[in-house]
Amino acid sequence: EGPCYTYEGQLPTRMCDTVIKAATSWTPRANPEETDILDLLKPDADGYVPRVETKMVYEGPDVHDPNFDAPEGEVDVVKLITGNRRQLKETVSVQSTEDESSAVIGTPVENNLRGDKRNLADSIVVGKGWQVSEIPPGRCGGEYDDICGREPSNNCLLQGHHDRRGGIVGTEYAGWLVLNLKKVKEGIILLKFESWHFSSENSRTNNWKTVNNERSLKPKVPDIPDTFFFDVAINGNIQSWNKTQFVEHDKVLQRVVEGYTVLDDPNFTNGQEQDVEVAMRLRGIGKARSFKLTHVYWA
Repeated sequence: EGPCYTYEGQLPTRMCDTVIKAATSWTPRANPEETDILDLLKPDADGYVPRVETKMVYEGPDVHDPNFDAPEGEVDVVKLITGNRRQLKETVSVQSTEDESSAVIGTPVENNLRGDKRNLADSIVVGKGWQVSEIPPGRCGGEYDDICGREPSNNCLLQGHHDRRGGIVGTEYAGWLVLNLKKVKEGIILLKFESWHFSSENSRTNNWKTVNNERSLKPKVPDIPDTFFFDVAINGNIQSWNKTQFVEHDKVLQRVVEGYTVLDDPNFTNGQEQDVEVAMRLRGIGKARSFKLTHVYWA
């Protein structure tokens, strides 16, 4: 059976023998242009969609670092793989930061599900307050010639470190976060997000007092109050979990790894591939906490 089945009761066991699609903003990861969770996001009415805005301090390959050279008399693995370090430097084509951003982040997906051009239900309006968190600029695929990071806050620009746990962070005031998932067939959708972040990490809503900084809401108590609801919508059909139900759905798979199964229905698509719209929002929690979506899995 394998270790997957040890999570029975925490994850749908069908996931253990099903091909799962996935997207994330954690890095490094293979095929970063094809697996970025930002590519799944639907823009708001004004075209806003969370994206990486931090620019690199500089572009192009780094200067040669002799610390990476093989000691004299030892096997130079890089030369074996690439043929020649100088040739590698001359042949590497590094895009500008703007080009890389457009490739990695992508453009907002079309508002079009199964070709029926269905608009979002009136009760699901894309929020304006979600923002990226800890997602570095550049191409962070873990490859030798990938250019990643180099933010102004980095005190060691030659480090070339790709390991980040990025995501999309928001509070209740951020509104709905809407994702379009392509080719759902097996009726499985799992969201992984971190529910322990401080509200200050969602700086976009720091001075907001209402959802999308528009309508008036009563103040909410701190932490996770009894008034808390987590709303999730599949193709416009909204289900709401109260605090007790939310805790029941919160499966701690490992340290700092929480999983929430929002769909497990083998008959959802009747065996046919479909594009599915998934939306989530927080209610009744104010700015007591931010929720940070880091991964999404579907099949």
